Amino acid sequence: MVLVFVLGFILFLLSTNPLSLFITWDSFEIPSPDSPDQFSVLNVNVGNADLRCAPYKYKLCFTQTETKIQKNIARLHPNIVFLQEALALWQCEQTHETNPGKVCSEKQSVPQIRRLLGDDYTIVCNSINQTDCIAVQVNTGNISGCPTGDVCVTPENRTSRPIEGCDPGFTVMAATVELQDGNVFDVVNTHLPSASDNCREKLLSQVFQNPNSKLIENKKILVAGDFNMDIWRSKANSVKKFNQIYEQGWMGKPFRFHSGSAENIPPYITYTFFLKRTLDLVYSNFAEGTMVVLGVSPGTPSMDEGFGMDHEAIFGWLSFSSEDE
Repeated sequence: MVLVFVLGFILFLLSTNPLSLFITWDSFEIPSPDSPDQFSVLNVNVGNADLRCAPYKYKLCFTQTETKIQKNIARLHPNIVFLQEALALWQCEQTHETNPGKVCSEKQSVPQIRRLLGDDYTIVCNSINQTDCIAVQVNTGNISGCPTGDVCVTPENRTSRPIEGCDPGFTVMAATVELQDGNVFDVVNTHLPSASDNCREKLLSQVFQNPNSKLIENKKILVAGDFNMDIWRSKANSVKKFNQIYEQGWMGKPFRFHSGSAENIPPYITYTFFLKRTLDLVYSNFAEGTMVVLGVSPGTPSMDEGFGMDHEAIFGWLSFSSEDE
């Protein structure tokens, strides 16, 4: 038990961005929209690389970290949220947790994703394990097929199919969002496999290059998530596949980055565990705007205040491109 604690603490130190410990949320001026037609977007992988979260497949297992993330998401109050690695209800049901500092030590009646976001979001999670989700603020718009304010699961055709030989816990999911102003587009939450370049490549092909796929339904798409590859620092086959898809655009509309090279060259890192990499991305084929990496971009605080997450969140305001009109 002591060894596990020591190793867990070492992993925590390795995954902590020291700069994020010096910028506080109390001193941070949250970015405001430049115009009333803008909408805010948050992409956040809340997973925890601590070995003590291994029984929960490294999902968000510590109560203290959950509380910090919940508090800071509430500060941002984003219109649209892409979230990966939430702890699902079934994961607590399969364990007998006695550590009072862990989420599953108490009976779970409300999904963690609801606690993280609050009551004023409509939420849809993937149909395979409910750990990756998309959320829309109820005053911003609605998610097609999900009653306003509910927590839903995607139809099977809107979560990627398991690939033989690949970890089924990694998925790509999509939902159709209709804003209050009438604009409609698909949001695509992308969580590619971490351990297999071949599986990343296959999943990208299944979602973005399969003409029979019904996962993405609209011409306009906003894509975000944890891609588990650094497209600026790696030459892996999955990166080549991503670049091919990106250069092709979607349904005749070119993609543009809202994070990564759109903000800085070289791109700020989003993954702080061992090798420093930019694994998390946001891009679209209809919006314009540049987002920041919380805890890494100058003057920004970390979503978890430097305790727990091994990825950094991306936040910013987007608007519909004038070229799209």
